[in-house]
Amino acid sequence: MAKSLMSYTLIFAYFNCFIQKWDAPERKRGREECLRLDHNLIGTEFILLGLIAEGTSASAKMLKSMGISLKNARIEVEKVIGRGSGSANDEPSHTPETEQLLKSSLGKAREFRRNYIDTGHLLLALIDGDECVGTQVLCNLGVDFAKIRADLRDILAA
Repeated sequence: MAKSLMSYTLIFAYFNCFIQKWDAPERKRGREECLRLDHNLIGTEFILLGLIAEGTSASAKMLKSMGISLKNARIEVEKVIGRGSGSANDEPSHTPETEQLLKSSLGKAREFRRNYIDTGHLLLALIDGDECVGTQVLCNLGVDFAKIRADLRDILAA
C-alpha cells in the first residue's frame, strides 16, 4: 500500500468515530469543490469551501457575517491555486496539510472535551495552524483571525 494511501486510511479510521456533524455534507461539498476545479487533491482550501457551502453551522454563519460568501471564496481559491489539469479522478485524496488539519481538529475537539469533530473545531484548527492555502484565502478575503478565534472559543466552550 502506498504511503499516502496508508496514511489516509489510518487517519480515516482514527477519525471515523470522531467526525460527526462535518462527516457527510461538508466533506462531500469539499470533495465536490475539489473536482469542480479539476484537482486531484483535497487541500485545506477545499475543506474551507465545504465549511462555507454547508451554510447552517456556527462556523459557516460566522464567516458569512464577516462577508465571506461561497462565491467570493471560490473566486479567491481559484486565484490562489488555479484550475487543475482537467484529469481529476472521482476519489481525490487529502494533501499532507489537510491530514494535519484533521489531526489538529481532533486536538481541538479534545481540548473542548468533545467526542466528535465539529465544523468549529475544523475552522479553529485551520486558523490556529500553519499557513496553508485555506488560511491564505481567508487572509486575502480580509478575515479577522483574532475575532474568529475568540468567537469560536466562546461558542465551543458553551
